Amino acid sequence: MHQFRNGRGYKGLGGGPVVDLGSQQIDVYNWLLGTRPRSVLAGGRSGYFRNEGFEWPDTVMVIYEYDTPHGPVIASYQVLSANSSFRHFEAFKGDEGTLVISDDRLLGEAYREPGADSGSWAQWVEKGYLKSPGELSVIEKELALPMYLVAETPPPGVSRELPYKLPVTLDKPRHQPHLENFFDAIRGRAKLNCSAEVGYETAVTVLKINDAIEAGGKVEFKPADFAA
Repeated sequence: MHQFRNGRGYKGLGGGPVVDLGSQQIDVYNWLLGTRPRSVLAGGRSGYFRNEGFEWPDTVMVIYEYDTPHGPVIASYQVLSANSSFRHFEAFKGDEGTLVISDDRLLGEAYREPGADSGSWAQWVEKGYLKSPGELSVIEKELALPMYLVAETPPPGVSRELPYKLPVTLDKPRHQPHLENFFDAIRGRAKLNCSAEVGYETAVTVLKINDAIEAGGKVEFKPADFAA
């Protein structure tokens, strides 16, 4: 799992860019895997904004370890304040394919591994979870492939096949659905999509990054850490 995002420097209260951004994206790890991380290894420093007096690291690399019923999972996360290329996204990589999701409408696709059974992927198209490459518009096909590529090992989908697209697009400003849900919950019309308990667990997960940076190595999570 990977993330690239241009951030801003932070001074004073708060946990810095990795906590601000990670509280939304790293929460996806816990949600997808259905469990909490076992440990976190992190390194970072205030590099890009080092001369502006910011207290928290503005460039960070993070590795989480998870134990799941299906086996161990490694999740990586990155905040890069000096560059905005690749925008922001989450990528999930397995032995049959790669899924990329984002609230950026230009992202959101899945790539089938060359050795994966195409028939098994057809069921997800039939159920409406994916749009097959044959359904892509001319514009989508053009966006899926780069104009120029010089690489011994091309990115997934470039030379083999077009990606499967997700049939979901966000037609509202990125944070509007969150605000709508919050105000609807206050008015008694809905339940919070993210409960206070989940929010607390996420805060523990991301704040531990700064502890790992300060410790200069891996930090283990304890069950008591997640007890409110």
